[in-house]
Amino acid sequence: MKRRLKMTEQIDIQTLKRLFPNATKSTFQANDTRVHTSFSKHLARPALERIAPRKDASGPRFEIRFRIYAIRPCDWINYAIGCKIIEDFLIGCFGILDDDSWRTVQGSISSQKAHTKAEERLEVEIVSL
Repeated sequence: MKRRLKMTEQIDIQTLKRLFPNATKSTFQANDTRVHTSFSKHLARPALERIAPRKDASGPRFEIRFRIYAIRPCDWINYAIGCKIIEDFLIGCFGILDDDSWRTVQGSISSQKAHTKAEERLEVEIVSL
């Protein structure tokens, strides 16, 4: 049965040679006589005690919900490019939104089955978060 190393355990050169038989001589020289496992460095750091203060107050956030009703619906990822163009129009042409960065806007796309041609449509809902 193989023994697993603990995160704070040190490895000597003989164990290193046994674990990595094809390693070069310079690899062993670079690691000198004792090698710490990679996790031991991270364990020495203290845990975060508090959340860093924000530099600026966050602006308004929005969610854009696209609902596409089609007789032959596609999977939602096929609609993503068209929805991106509509989102850009909401910013550039209509001025409804100031920005489309991840800090300002999140979105969702759903595809629904329409039973007749008259029921086909695109609904865009903008919700303030």
